[in-house]
Amino acid sequence: MAALSALLGDKPYFMGETATWIDASVYAFVSGALTDAMGETPSRALVAARPNLAAYAERLRAEFYSG
Repeated sequence: MAALSALLGDKPYFMGETATWIDASVYAFVSGALTDAMGETPSRALVAARPNLAAYAERLRAEFYSG
C-alpha cells in the first residue's frame, strides 16, 4: 500500500486525469481492503493510514459504482 500511495501521489488516477485499466485493477484491492464486511484488518489499516488511497477508492466508487 505504501508503494501504491507513493505512485498515486496527489493525482486523481494513476495515469493522471483519466481512469485507466490500472485504476480498475488497483481499485479492486484498495476497495476490498476497506470493505466493512471484513472488519478491522491489517490491510484496512494500511489503506486507512494513507488518505490519498482512501480518497482514491471513494472517488472511483462514486464515479463508476454509485448506481
